[in-house]
Amino acid sequence: GYIVSKTLIEIEMTAIYLEEDFDGDGKTDDRIWLTDRKAGDYWITILPDPNAQPNDTYSLGVTIDGQTMVLAVDVQIQDIPTHPYEVESKLSYSDFDGDNHVDFADYAVFASHWMDVDCNYPSWCEGTDLDYSHKVDFNDLDIFVDSWLWEKIPADIDMDGDVDFANFAEFALY
Repeated sequence: GYIVSKTLIEIEMTAIYLEEDFDGDGKTDDRIWLTDRKAGDYWITILPDPNAQPNDTYSLGVTIDGQTMVLAVDVQIQDIPTHPYEVESKLSYSDFDGDNHVDFADYAVFASHWMDVDCNYPSWCEGTDLDYSHKVDFNDLDIFVDSWLWEKIPADIDMDGDVDFANFAEFALY
């Protein structure tokens, strides 16, 4: 894997580490901003600052496509999970059933969570809380409608959402 921290960013130009108060509690939080996301999973392991005390806390958010997903709020250092936080990056977040099309099957999943108010990491109400606001509402419907009838382009070999020279280069290897 790659490291993104205060002092080291191994995936330059695609990830930025920020310290800011994203949850409004007056304390600095850690945020990873994926500026050029790739399809696949991102695993985020928390490593405490060497001077951190067991009762110190951290908050963590990840921003993808302008939406900040809050993964942890005021978690004590002594309670850092043993497994990494997992963030799934899909070509279309509205493709809930993973069949590479946004259609009525996806709408059925969306409708089954309509007006749910307890959507949290890691499932976010089966992904239907598209703006990570902890509820499924008209804002999520707006995002879903923007993806209506989306489908994966077969020529997008590297699954980054674009058909470009990188796809041609990959194809040329065969």
